[in-house]
Amino acid sequence: MTKQQPETDASATASAPTMTFGEAIDSMTGQDELDLWTAFQGNVPPTLNWTKRQAIFILQRRAGVKVADAKKLVTDLPASRLDDFFVPEADDEDDPDQPQPLGKPETESGKDDEKPVD
Repeated sequence: MTKQQPETDASATASAPTMTFGEAIDSMTGQDELDLWTAFQGNVPPTLNWTKRQAIFILQRRAGVKVADAKKLVTDLPASRLDDFFVPEADDEDDPDQPQPLGKPETESGKDDEKPVD
């Protein structure tokens, strides 16, 4: 059995973020999802901003913030402040979802393909 941290009041400022948004979503447990469902009575729009708000709610609850205070924080928080609660995602230069530059890829096996003609 884990020891419960004392619940605290929420503040409108983000403490030092410890996870990226993706990591926060990936770390959600079934209990976290049930807590969200209970707090918001299952009524949240299916938008990216609301998904971020849900992740912030979970992070606030894990930090010991009371349900009502965490709910108020995420519902009062302007969209421009949502990313303040997450570590920025690392830019992956080889992301397959990103467009790649045009031209012939330079590979070890392809370097000798274009030998000058005598």
